[in-house]
Amino acid sequence: MPSAEVLKNLIGRPFMSKERRLILAALFLFLFLLASALIMLTQLPSDVIARGISIGQFDVGGLTKKQALKFLQMQTTVWEERGIDFISGDKIVNLPANVNALSGSELAYTIFKYNPEEAMESALALSQDGNEWQKFWKRLSLRLIGKCLPLNYVLDEPQAEQFLKDNFSFLEKPGQEAKFNIVSSEIELSGFKIDIDQGSGGQIFNYTNAVSQLHSRLVQFDSSPVVLNLQTVTPKIIEFEAEVLKPQMAALLAKGEITLFFNEQKISVPVNIWLRWIKLVKKDNQVAIDIDEELMVEDIAILSPGVERVMEEAKFAMKDGRVMEFSHGVAGVALNAEKTKFGVNEILFASATSTAIVVDKTEPLTQVASLNEMGIKEIIGIGRSDFRGSPPNRIHNIKTGAASLNGILIAPNEEFSLLKALGKIDGEHGYKPELVIKGNKTMPEFGGGLCQIGTTIFRATLASGLPILERQNHSYRVSYYEPPVGIDATIYYPKPDFRFLNDTGRYILIQTRIEGTELIFEFWGTKDGRVALQSEPVVYNRTAPPPAKLIETLDLPIGKKKCTERAHAGADAVFTYTITYLDGAVKTQEFKSHYRPWGEVCLIGVEKLSEPILEEGMALPGGGATTSTPPVQ
Repeated sequence: MPSAEVLKNLIGRPFMSKERRLILAALFLFLFLLASALIMLTQLPSDVIARGISIGQFDVGGLTKKQALKFLQMQTTVWEERGIDFISGDKIVNLPANVNALSGSELAYTIFKYNPEEAMESALALSQDGNEWQKFWKRLSLRLIGKCLPLNYVLDEPQAEQFLKDNFSFLEKPGQEAKFNIVSSEIELSGFKIDIDQGSGGQIFNYTNAVSQLHSRLVQFDSSPVVLNLQTVTPKIIEFEAEVLKPQMAALLAKGEITLFFNEQKISVPVNIWLRWIKLVKKDNQVAIDIDEELMVEDIAILSPGVERVMEEAKFAMKDGRVMEFSHGVAGVALNAEKTKFGVNEILFASATSTAIVVDKTEPLTQVASLNEMGIKEIIGIGRSDFRGSPPNRIHNIKTGAASLNGILIAPNEEFSLLKALGKIDGEHGYKPELVIKGNKTMPEFGGGLCQIGTTIFRATLASGLPILERQNHSYRVSYYEPPVGIDATIYYPKPDFRFLNDTGRYILIQTRIEGTELIFEFWGTKDGRVALQSEPVVYNRTAPPPAKLIETLDLPIGKKKCTERAHAGADAVFTYTITYLDGAVKTQEFKSHYRPWGEVCLIGVEKLSEPILEEGMALPGGGATTSTPPVQ
């Protein structure tokens, strides 16, 4: 036990020296100030993106949600208006973000577009998610290390590839495989002489690779042109390999006419017809004789017209308060090419003497035992739009599309697809084409006027209080649908579609009619007490249209000019759609629309296209290096 003297000395001694106390005080003050500074640096209002975050090559740290979105939209709009150049030899074609129609902005469709809204939401979530402690460390890490988020985009690969084919395929020389050349001959015992057409090489473009390079340009914001080089292709089947099969081909010819049966109908197929189906194929490095399914189906449909029949749904109408069927449903019949080909093979390559044409049947979806037990008794919603000022082809297509939908029944819990309900949109089904601009040429495409159908049925769906599963606004503002701004819906096969769900528990009947220049859609069914409300659209971020664009073309007489509709401004719009059900449940959907500014595009006929003028630093193939031009900062 310490003595009293020792304890006295310990108690009287200072805990630490004055110098050490000053050092510790200074250290605590430094740490306090550092922590305070870090906290201040990492504090953020709820709508501000943290410092250190970039989207693509654009720094958005410190910007509010609204500022970041406006900034990104400005950058991506500049890029999309520029497009991407594709070059082969002395031909240069600009692939635009949007393909424009001469008849107006409605038929314009998108090949690629950026999604700044999606990227901005990701940046905001990265900045604001988590508890306070997590936010602190995350924001501190972003300050020190940084984070680059991708600027997502959508590329319609089939449309991009088709655009390139429309503009460059004339430069290609397809290769030719060795094949039989069979002609009638009175000298030969079989009545036919078998010769061999020698295969030949060709030159084609690798469009898949071109689309892959387009992806790379979009990801990197690289404006340098994509160079398309012709690739030499050699035939897979050569003359010698085909020569070996001449005896087998002679044996097939000896079979003569072949017999097919469809129900009770006997169909005789002469040699000169089924010879069209014969082709040479190479499998596992072996050449063999095969049947071309596509040509076989084509010829059988001509020889027996009843083999192919499109399924038709029954159509209905309201009359004196009751549902009446005015068009019976018809089962669809489609030739099963694979199974029918198997039967034909049995005739040609085995011992069968005949075979049946195999078909698949598709019954109408609507199978109703009693029409007036479907619960169709009142209008649950109406949609309207005006097509005043439309050109004749557009009016024709609106009438054709509306007639095809009139009388359709939508079953309970069915997901309605507008594209599926419309079916094929082509000349065979009564539609008329409109001209679209692809590169420096115009090409006919179908679909003009059908967005009037999409917009009107969208409005009927809103009025009926039905959940909307898919809706896409037009790329540009379309005068036929305004006012109001932002309550339109575009469709274009195969996407975008317009889809909704029938969750009423009863059938819904679509009735369409045209009064003057007004298109009207009525949804008939049974009201279940739900209430549908939609707010007035808020229009903001109005943007001026770009300068007019003049494109030289060989499709018009020299000096003749043909222009799209006049320029109009872009804008954003948003409205809220609320469904309140009888049990008090509430569903809310927010519909945002971003409309690009529409610039007038004119084609002018010339005798010869001008030499392409590239941006500074770029060169045609073989002319040196290329450099990219970054978007406006």
